[in-house]
Amino acid sequence: ARGRRALRSFGIHPRRFLAADRAWWERFSARGVTLEEMRLGRLRDCGLADETLVAQADEAYRAIANDLHLKSGAVRLIHRLHEQDWRCVVLTNAPMNVQREQALAPVLAVVDAVIVASDLTHSKPHPEAFQAALQAINGHPEHAAAVGDHLHNDVNGALKAGFARVVWLTTHLRHPDQRVFCVRNLRQAETALLSA
Repeated sequence: ARGRRALRSFGIHPRRFLAADRAWWERFSARGVTLEEMRLGRLRDCGLADETLVAQADEAYRAIANDLHLKSGAVRLIHRLHEQDWRCVVLTNAPMNVQREQALAPVLAVVDAVIVASDLTHSKPHPEAFQAALQAINGHPEHAAAVGDHLHNDVNGALKAGFARVVWLTTHLRHPDQRVFCVRNLRQAETALLSA
């Protein structure tokens, strides 16, 4: 969201970019375009024609969007889940780099597996990405739960993959699918996960 807001300085409304981003992610997930084509194409679809501006906007967006901060309570949640014999996987569309690995280090030290979707045939929200996460821990969707903050990639992707429960970190109060629990923070996520 911060990255999308930063695009206002290039004359791009955040909602317009979000729509273009979704469309291009669909193409990228289906392996119809490269990562570079997706990144620049979504900005061109938002009305940027000058290639220098396209490159600058892409750099500005990614500098903010890829700046990773752990949500408060993430490590505690994983420890609590392990205490209850849960297995935990990080599934990310973002490529791993030194900065991301450093930011994620406290979580990476306690999860059972990390799946980087760019290493797979498909990225989130494609069910194959979620199936890869399950395979990493010999899990099954009917016994699995997903936690995420992105409606399209995390929530809809996990639902399409058949996950039994999805916890959506959001300000929305409800979701039409009864498998989705809307929560505002990871303490509420813990309650939603462990109340089954």
